[in-house]
Amino acid sequence: PIMTHTTKSTIKSYEDISIRLTKLFLAVLFIASMITLSVGKQLVRQIMFLRSPLLTGNIRFYALLICGYSLGIFAIVFIIQMFRLVERIGRGEVFSERNVSSLQRIGWIVVVASLIALFAGLTCYTPVLAISIAGVFMTLIIRVIRNAFGKAVQMKNELDYTI
Repeated sequence: PIMTHTTKSTIKSYEDISIRLTKLFLAVLFIASMITLSVGKQLVRQIMFLRSPLLTGNIRFYALLICGYSLGIFAIVFIIQMFRLVERIGRGEVFSERNVSSLQRIGWIVVVASLIALFAGLTCYTPVLAISIAGVFMTLIIRVIRNAFGKAVQMKNELDYTI
């Protein structure tokens, strides 16, 4: 039998496929976020018919609008940061200072977005509290991953100096 030789570069690994799917998903989220931002006022008008825990009237409308647009902008920045991170990982740049910094920024984006969602949930629309709670857990996960990447970079740098 004739043996055919396939090189590693011709076969897409699971990781390569996963990275492509992640980038595709991030692109879809980016488009969805842009669409959501473009219809922000209409979304807020729909929410205005629902009960409010604290704020009412125009104050509630503008608070929801400001919080919603702020969250939308943070979502866009988050998606761009994630895309860049995944891009670098796809190129083989995994345990690097740039990725640690990226994870740090992503963590802070989630913290700030969680605080905005907390405010909106407590004052304007209670279900938004779910976003805040999810953000707290997401922040913890991002911090653990960031710390792991940070330690890996530190270990890699120490190894580089010993050679």
